[in-house]
Amino acid sequence: MDGFATSDVRSLVLVGHGGTGKTTLSEIMLNKCGMTGRLGRISDRNTVSDYDVEEKDRQISIDLSVMYLDKNGKRIYLLDAPGYADFVGGAVSGLNAADIALVAINCVNGIEVGTKKIWQLAKELGRPRAIIINKVDAEHTHPLEVLAAVRTLYGKRAVPVNLPDDSGPALTRVISVLDPDGDAGYKQELYEAVVESDEALMEKYLETGEVSAEEFKKAFPKAMVAGSVFPVFFTSSEKVVGVEELLNFVTDYFPAPSDIPPRKGMDRNEQPVELAVSPEGHFAAQVFRIQTDPFVGKLAYFRIIRGNVKTGDVANIAGGRDNVKLMHLYLVQGKEQKEVDKATAGDIVVVSRIDGLYNCATLCDPNNTVQLAPFAYPTPMVSRAIEPKARGDEQKISNAIAKSTEEDPTFKAERTASTNELVISGLGDLHLDVIISRMKRRFDLEVNHKMPKIAYLETITGKSDGHYRHKKQTGGAGQFGEVYLKVEPNVRGKGLEFLDEVVGGVIPRQYIPAVEKGVREQMEHGIIAGYPVVDVTVRLYDGKYHPVDSKEIAFKIAGARAFQEAFVAAKPMLLEPIMKVSIYVPDRALGDITGDLTSRRGRILGMDTFGDMQVVNATVPLAEIQRYSTELRSTTQGEGFYESVFSHYDVVPNSIASGIIERAKVDRSKEEEQ
Repeated sequence: MDGFATSDVRSLVLVGHGGTGKTTLSEIMLNKCGMTGRLGRISDRNTVSDYDVEEKDRQISIDLSVMYLDKNGKRIYLLDAPGYADFVGGAVSGLNAADIALVAINCVNGIEVGTKKIWQLAKELGRPRAIIINKVDAEHTHPLEVLAAVRTLYGKRAVPVNLPDDSGPALTRVISVLDPDGDAGYKQELYEAVVESDEALMEKYLETGEVSAEEFKKAFPKAMVAGSVFPVFFTSSEKVVGVEELLNFVTDYFPAPSDIPPRKGMDRNEQPVELAVSPEGHFAAQVFRIQTDPFVGKLAYFRIIRGNVKTGDVANIAGGRDNVKLMHLYLVQGKEQKEVDKATAGDIVVVSRIDGLYNCATLCDPNNTVQLAPFAYPTPMVSRAIEPKARGDEQKISNAIAKSTEEDPTFKAERTASTNELVISGLGDLHLDVIISRMKRRFDLEVNHKMPKIAYLETITGKSDGHYRHKKQTGGAGQFGEVYLKVEPNVRGKGLEFLDEVVGGVIPRQYIPAVEKGVREQMEHGIIAGYPVVDVTVRLYDGKYHPVDSKEIAFKIAGARAFQEAFVAAKPMLLEPIMKVSIYVPDRALGDITGDLTSRRGRILGMDTFGDMQVVNATVPLAEIQRYSTELRSTTQGEGFYESVFSHYDVVPNSIASGIIERAKVDRSKEEEQ
């Protein structure tokens, strides 16, 4: 494609906290390389990467955007990742697709929590990292203090490649530490960090104190991959200072695709395999973004890991039997698409109109299938129950949910059986606001939304007996069935254990399943508050039947009513979902957070550290943290965040359970009135 070999490709993803200027930096890079004729601005809503209506209206990046530029004989793929925590899924996709992470820091605000999170993720993925300290031209900035904070957090391996000649409005240029008039101390640190990754070069440096410029240049990519050096660049996206120097350094010193550690996957025999980025070998690529275009249809963005592909090639979607034909391949510049006839390892291209493709899918040679490991996305933690405002929009809402979940791997939707609500979940309130707004714009669908009901469960703590005689005479054939049963608690998680202890044929064999069915249906509907019943043992031990009037329906009704009677007398209780949470907070907020957790009926399991943050591990009832994301950010001035997964069900305290039961009764009365 355009004559660029894999060795001449570089792929970068711009990541960092929201507001660090990533989108503006990408705009400048494109303009500097002649890819655009004008410099777009976020305020003018005309940047290449923020092209979605939601992004323009909110003036923030929401989706991962893909661009490309050509510089010094190199093709650079540039991915602009959203910085806000609610849209971190785009950053996850970008870090998995690209080879190198450019971590942007706002010189005004310093190192923010989003930067720390994304740095850790890039580290876990083994991605080489470089740091951009942006907005050096802003009033009252102190670039060298920010650099010192970076080196305190990430070590002396974070070494500046250039330094600003001044800061604030006086900034006019950056000075390379490699120039003759550059900072000698940082130059020495840079050389020492680089030679550390090459044993032979280190020996030479220790013996002679010298390394040639060519040796340094050759060793630099290896040092970045090894994590021996994190080059630091200073830029001004307002004054367009330092960007040209950054691009030149990328083309001269940054790792090529072949330098990056191989991707992991499984071969056709489900044996572990590693795939290095190489034009040699059978075709293999991985999808990292799905987008629905109103004109072109479904678009799948993929990075080619191995081999080559051309228009019309047949590929297999790993894990499936069907092959697909790649009829249209595109090079993308934001929303613009340029059709190409071929691409090679290292390239990022888009294929259209293949319904079977999904995020993380592997495209491969049908004769040599391989499946690359899926990406690890954060779990959605903020939920809302939704329903269409207009009757008859059920199909619309179904289509909207399907498209949204296909495009966004951090968005989930499911109908909760116990509450009969359609619940959507995302990474934050803003995330869900965007999803709902897009439903209205794309599908002409308006929804009502509210906090979801908690999926409580009902069970018992004691033993009891139940009896019910069902007798109905309607002039013709009647209905008769009488049931005696006992209930007792079952082991937690075991569900219903139904035991047939009837002797002497007092209930004929053919009616026993009907009794069990009646019990199960009653368990589904609940008894004390309308929530499903779990973990009970039911012993059917006696009853009566009528040779003419007994029917399955009679014993089903009798079984349900007898169970209901026994359940109420067996010390019933509510169970609530308990979540396991890990809460990341700055030191100063630790006391407030632990105290707040106690007030939420939380149980602290232990403490940990994450960089310079404290991590509180705890279990907390879901009912107590439904709005926790917003409240945590408020308590920690935006620095705190948390992760949550379901842990188990536990007993609701009586003082709280009574209120839940009363509210359930009121809700049922309203439903019956309607």
